[in-house]
Amino acid sequence: MSRVARVLLAVVVTLGGLAVFAEPSSAHAGLVSSDPADGATLATPPDQILLTFSEPPDLGLSAFGMLDASGAELMLRAPIEGTGNREVVLSPVEAFGDGVYTVTFRAVSETDGHLTAGSIAFGVGAVTGAVVPTGNAPTETPWPSALSVIGKALLYVGLIMIVAAAVVGLGAFGGEVPGRRVLLPVAGAATLVGACLMLIADARSVGAGLEAVARSGAGAPFLRLIAACAVVAVVAAIAGVRGTSLWLVVAGDAAAAAMLVRATGGHAGAHPLQVIVQWVHLMVIAIWVGGFAVLLLLLRARPPSRPPVAEVAAYSRLAGYALLVVVTSGMVRTFDELDGWSGIAKALDTPYGTTLAIKVGLVIALIGLGAVNRLRAIPRLTDGSPMLARVVGVEVVTAIAILGLTATLTGLPPHPPASRPSTPTAAVLTVEGSDFATTVHVALDVGPGAPGPNTYDLRVDDFDSGEPVAADGVTLRFEAIGRPDLTSSIDLVLGMDGMGSMIDHWTGEGTELSVPGPWTVTATITTGSEATEVAMSLSIEPADQQVDVVSQDGLPTIVTFTSPDERKLQYYADPGVAGPNQLHLTAFDGQGQELALADATIIATQAGSAPQVLDTTRFSPGHFVANSTLAPGRWHIDVLATTEDGGVLTGAYDQTIGQE
Repeated sequence: MSRVARVLLAVVVTLGGLAVFAEPSSAHAGLVSSDPADGATLATPPDQILLTFSEPPDLGLSAFGMLDASGAELMLRAPIEGTGNREVVLSPVEAFGDGVYTVTFRAVSETDGHLTAGSIAFGVGAVTGAVVPTGNAPTETPWPSALSVIGKALLYVGLIMIVAAAVVGLGAFGGEVPGRRVLLPVAGAATLVGACLMLIADARSVGAGLEAVARSGAGAPFLRLIAACAVVAVVAAIAGVRGTSLWLVVAGDAAAAAMLVRATGGHAGAHPLQVIVQWVHLMVIAIWVGGFAVLLLLLRARPPSRPPVAEVAAYSRLAGYALLVVVTSGMVRTFDELDGWSGIAKALDTPYGTTLAIKVGLVIALIGLGAVNRLRAIPRLTDGSPMLARVVGVEVVTAIAILGLTATLTGLPPHPPASRPSTPTAAVLTVEGSDFATTVHVALDVGPGAPGPNTYDLRVDDFDSGEPVAADGVTLRFEAIGRPDLTSSIDLVLGMDGMGSMIDHWTGEGTELSVPGPWTVTATITTGSEATEVAMSLSIEPADQQVDVVSQDGLPTIVTFTSPDERKLQYYADPGVAGPNQLHLTAFDGQGQELALADATIIATQAGSAPQVLDTTRFSPGHFVANSTLAPGRWHIDVLATTEDGGVLTGAYDQTIGQE
């Protein structure tokens, strides 16, 4: 056994030990628990709210809020760190009374800079319905932006090519790296550009400026990476010009060091042992996958009369050993990220799991292409056959796709949202819908259909036959229209009849609909390996709302919503008949004077159609106008206005638009 084989075999054994004993990584600052618990009912208001995350959140970049059942925002003191660096303590500025309250968060991880968002809800004192403890609230992570994926892909490609040029060029090709004068400087520049793009993308994702991110704990890994890549870019440029083996070694070492810096700032960054595994994984990927590109350059540089037989044979052996370490380290990282086989099975229904499955499929295809090379293409190389160059070209394209998927994976959370068991009760508000392919029809009952605790009863039927669908699981996802910070989800369970037997209804209970206004509810029905989504819309009416309607022939109908503190929202559509309309919304204080607004939202929903969030324009301090073309028929209008002092005014009205 050669020295290289012995070294790589020792690495495989070491990685296997890490798979057994290493502590699982969490990845992203997801919410682990809260006090009060999500869905809890308390006798008295809490003095503080404690949120515990899976990774330390950066308090300088993270955002937290608290809303009452009307959607009004309660002032919070600056968040502070709890007894552990993963805990955040929130304290309301003023005392609050009975009701249902929602705490929202946008947490930026100090470990990897990733953003997660979510909310919890809890009740205080006497609230309508029963609030059932539902465990951990799910958190949502936005898909990585195109800028983030491009930045990571450039970083990975650049570092991989430099390491491959050093290891494969010196270890298999006798120091020959075709096109090194262009390859190395371009690869070095790509690493630096990629690292800078990653910082810019992170700043955009968290909604902060570059300076704020750079000064934060979450920005430190990006700054270290940019500094390391700047060194790589300089050294790679020198190695490309000088053309000596010494500078090639220096460039390879610098790129390997930058890979280590990247490993400390990714999903593995919270655990030193996993950082080592991730670093080894990146290094051997460079030898295996990056070697394809270096080999392709060599094949094209050599004339058919002088094929690189010895070099190809040496690289083939090296790639075989590297592949063994790639597979082993990849399995260790996957088991760590997803907590074993059970976690892998659960993750298959998540964007992370789907992306990972596609990546694994491409890796298997790449291994198959390698087998074709070893068994068929390499033996024909001495005859001048172009088969090896063609297959290696396909391998390079496949490797680029894998790197793109890897760049996407590093921006997604490995774990699915926490499930939320619940119990069935009656319902009073009904909405229906079907999937795009019209395979299933669902009917959802929500009770009492008010802000706060609600029960959910969902029936899933075959669209054509009307017979119940034997689903394996059903999840409801709630998104407040016009309020992107309010999202949550709940897993439903099969209901029970009075005799204790399962029925064909999926039921649940929770405080997901915590504020008034229009909501999009998406039911995900899982049957075997297939998942079907059905989107529905419903409107939660504001509590204690007084509505006055004034209608006069030839004039628009004026609707006035009065809140308990006597502040008013006045709405009307002009001319109020089918065709182009101006929708007006004006706020007034308790004395009837125009009340200045920070912003206003008008949402129009025609029966059987999706809600439309209209673009509003300020007409005066408390008066906003939206232009819309209204078709004849029944419309549901939701209005939402935020006053300059942070108060929230809401209203809902059903309006019939007739022909002119």
